[in-house]
Amino acid sequence: MTGVSGSGKSTLATHLQRAGHDAVSLDGDPALCTWADHTGQPVTRPPLPDARWLAEHRWIWNADRLRQLVNATAPDGVRVRWLCGRADNALDLADLFDLIVVLHIDEPTMRKRLLARAGGNDYGRSEDTLGHALAQHAAFTSAWRRRGAAVMDATAPLEVVAAQLLRMTW
Repeated sequence: MTGVSGSGKSTLATHLQRAGHDAVSLDGDPALCTWADHTGQPVTRPPLPDARWLAEHRWIWNADRLRQLVNATAPDGVRVRWLCGRADNALDLADLFDLIVVLHIDEPTMRKRLLARAGGNDYGRSEDTLGHALAQHAAFTSAWRRRGAAVMDATAPLEVVAAQLLRMTW
């Protein structure tokens, strides 16, 4: 499951986990996710990255670690493992997944959710990171549609979105 920042990926992963499903929020795996420069070398993100820094760096997944997660043996009785996240190189790794679902939200919803974020993930709360996220919005969903991903409306309440996701795989 993927989507733009603020689409509900981590929230849905937590909701699915609490309901007994095998769901992983990929952003929480430091062996998988990192900021990288144009050569692919990992870099440390500054506390408040500006527009220039964001333009010169990408949030990427480590392909080997992603393969480990995809191929990990699921617990007995688990039919679906939900891997929930977004990375700038995800389209390059799309063939690793059996199904790709894009959580789609409109720009006003994205802005509202990012500015209201509390706690851990601060991406989208500063002017530069919010601008960076909004600039990627339209192209993100279009690219995944061209790739054949299922696109679903993620502006609905959490329980409704979760039920729609589960219906796609049962």
